[in-house]
Amino acid sequence: MKIFTLSMLICILILPISILYAGDSLSVVDAWVLEAPPGMKVMAAYMTLKNNSDNVHELKGVSSPEFERVEMHRTIIENELASMVKQDSMTVNAGEVLKFEPGGSHLMLINPKKILKSGYEIDLTLILKNEKKLNTKAHVRKHSEMTGMEHHN
Repeated sequence: MKIFTLSMLICILILPISILYAGDSLSVVDAWVLEAPPGMKVMAAYMTLKNNSDNVHELKGVSSPEFERVEMHRTIIENELASMVKQDSMTVNAGEVLKFEPGGSHLMLINPKKILKSGYEIDLTLILKNEKKLNTKAHVRKHSEMTGMEHHN
């Protein structure tokens, strides 16, 4: 009985450390959504994922209770034509960043459940390959708030 109790105590003490380490290894910076006119069925979300670990992280999907579904897309330019390609997964290499930004990789937020205006926060859940989830909030911004954003990173 003493061994069982000691084992449980060790597990309880180690669990917060392992959760803290997992959370610190991949972080979300500046998650935001571009405000859309009422009636729009699709919105876009952007953010930067920072991998502060020595491990590769694979993003398998994203969900949000404010939308019917969320898809990961990458913009590809071929023969001077831009097209969006749905991504089943995206990789964040060790010590690197993955940027979701206008004109590049982004999240497509499909069928909003309500009108989302500037100042609102949207809950996003990032689903990693190992089934771990990373929760974050994205701030809804007006198009006018984007001016000069590239200088504030």
